[in-house]
Amino acid sequence: MKMGFDLVALELLYEMVGIGIGFNKFTFSMALTLAGKLVLLELGKQIHSQILRNGCEYDAFITTSLLDMYCKCGKIEASLVVFYNSSQSTDGLIAKTIQWSSMISGFVQNGRIEEALKLFSKMLQKGLKVDKFTLTSISSACSDAGILQQGRQIHACIEKLGYGFDVFSVSAITDMYAKCGSLDDACRAFDSIESRNVVIWTSMINSYASHGHGRKAIQLFEKMLGEKIMPNEITFVGVLSACSHCGEVKEGCKYFRLMQEEYGIFPSIEHFTCMVDLLGRAGKLEEAKDFIYQNNIEHHDVVWKALLASSRFDNNIEMAKWASEQLVSLKPKDVGSYVLISNICATKRMFLESNKLRNLMRERGMSKEPGQSWIELKNKVHVFTVDDKSHPESEAIYSYLEHLMERLKELGHKENQC
Repeated sequence: MKMGFDLVALELLYEMVGIGIGFNKFTFSMALTLAGKLVLLELGKQIHSQILRNGCEYDAFITTSLLDMYCKCGKIEASLVVFYNSSQSTDGLIAKTIQWSSMISGFVQNGRIEEALKLFSKMLQKGLKVDKFTLTSISSACSDAGILQQGRQIHACIEKLGYGFDVFSVSAITDMYAKCGSLDDACRAFDSIESRNVVIWTSMINSYASHGHGRKAIQLFEKMLGEKIMPNEITFVGVLSACSHCGEVKEGCKYFRLMQEEYGIFPSIEHFTCMVDLLGRAGKLEEAKDFIYQNNIEHHDVVWKALLASSRFDNNIEMAKWASEQLVSLKPKDVGSYVLISNICATKRMFLESNKLRNLMRERGMSKEPGQSWIELKNKVHVFTVDDKSHPESEAIYSYLEHLMERLKELGHKENQC
């Protein structure tokens, strides 16, 4: 398994069952790790059943593996059942720390950021030791939520506990600061470590690219190559994205070729999508369309979304309509395609077309996921969605919002009638 021969390991597992070799706690744990890695939920459930029959479900080693397996298979509720049951039976401080860390990591992996932050807070309240892996996970949660203050506290916590900064923690901290909007802090984190590997370089290149500093991202990429650091697939996604955002078509095409010819990296759909975006943003919509067909990637919806977004950027309604037709034929129930083309029509003041698309969505029972906002006040994270009334202070919030709207009107601002 450590060498990546997962399918071979799976065959050996079935062979063991076939010839009647009994499992011990280490075998059960490795089998669960394999099921999680390969996202084989049914296999994981069968192993769990055998664990219950053998009466070893309260073993700390096995409990952690169960948590990890269910989290990797996207079954957070099942993980929570295991977690809360184990909390009652696990006595060892180290075992408890590992289980809490696994659950926090599972929440982050499954995009349940608010729950990850709450569980981390409880972990601190209970006086459990926080390890470096938990702090790295929670810094990722802060990245996704865009909570800068909490991210800074995590950074300080890593320093205070004396863990030091390895490539993974520095990469996570750099990424966190960039996603929270503090590029200066991301640069400081990057500069704080002398021995940088491709992970840290890539993290900083992506940070510059995501903040619209395409030229700086390209310069950093060239510097990385100058220091003989071998770029990987993710590095090239970052540099191609940077070229796209600063309109460097020639450089983007050069790096796309370099990736294949010099480093032997076959382009993934992410690289192809970057190239479609690069050409589209530069106004080369026909070239972008030809690129899609030349590389036989027309069955991927993301490339059409990139072309559709570029068409909106270029105000080319005809290409936008054509790209949206390809999208709808591929993913007839994808809400994003309808919303994108509807917004393009509205921008071009084609309100009748825009309304038709919105009505078509309603007829097909489709609705756009509401946007979500986070705000941190007094060390507490508040989450809001559109027309949200669930917050305990929603009445006061909406009352103050009305007051602000009145003040805006008094100052001469008019509501957008579109």
